[in-house]
Amino acid sequence: MQTQEILNWSLVALGAMLSGLMRAIWGMIKELQAEDKVMTEKLAAIQVLVAGDYVRKVDFDIVATRIFEKLDTIEHTIVVARIPDPQEKDNRWV
Repeated sequence: MQTQEILNWSLVALGAMLSGLMRAIWGMIKELQAEDKVMTEKLAAIQVLVAGDYVRKVDFDIVATRIFEKLDTIEHTIVVARIPDPQEKDNRWV
């Protein structure tokens, strides 16, 4: 009978420890689920922010026009720089 009582109490102690461990794991899972929900909401807000602001056509056309004007200026500068001076003895391309 003594051995049976020791076995029963040891099983009760093991069950109590496992119960405490399972409760701690359950609490951690709940915390992780709450953090996951917050992160999902933040991610959704970022997706709306990124996908919500596209460049309008008018703004794009203005920027494209300015870029092409600048490229034309650069091209003109290059062409003018390559025109040889007839007064020079050695007409090399610059």
